[in-house]
Amino acid sequence: MRVSPPMTVFTHIFACILGVFFMAGAFFATGIRGALFRRGPYHPISQAGRVIIFLAGAAVFIDSLEWLLGRYAALGVWWRLAVPFTAVGILVVMLNSKLVRAYMARTVTSKPTVAIKFSNGLPSALAAARIAFFVIVAAMLVFGIAPISGSTAKAGIIGCVLALFALAFVYVALEHHYINTGRASEIKFPAQTPEPKR
Repeated sequence: MRVSPPMTVFTHIFACILGVFFMAGAFFATGIRGALFRRGPYHPISQAGRVIIFLAGAAVFIDSLEWLLGRYAALGVWWRLAVPFTAVGILVVMLNSKLVRAYMARTVTSKPTVAIKFSNGLPSALAAARIAFFVIVAAMLVFGIAPISGSTAKAGIIGCVLALFALAFVYVALEHHYINTGRASEIKFPAQTPEPKR
């Protein structure tokens, strides 16, 4: 068993929990506000957005759990890879079960109020940002799986995580830029009317 600093172990455990949170959010989150604003319209999450959120959470979870399992020398390389992927598969089955979906349908009550529509299709800058996301996630997986030194892998993974956060801010800023310049418009959903009292 390899000895690691307690803070490093805690960081990877936290990353695993964060990955599970993101994967659950991809299934059940109804909307999201702009990352640059504390208040504002509640934007619905598209199917592409849900896939991106799930893949981001899965990448963080798999990489962190693989690192934690790597502390035990008795586990082979294939076991350290098989366990995280199997855990993600089990989580997907659980989140997609009728019991969990029925419970979340009763619990989640917030609804999105605004959607963004691009008059001439998705701008190239936003398309490039989406492609960049998958490139960064792929690079993160390579750093976690490839047989490279621990210091290089750690630096690469940290760089990828910071790049994902930066990309999220850039994406939101671009969306608001296109809205302000008239290349995109906000579509407001009808407000929910309260149910009549019996």
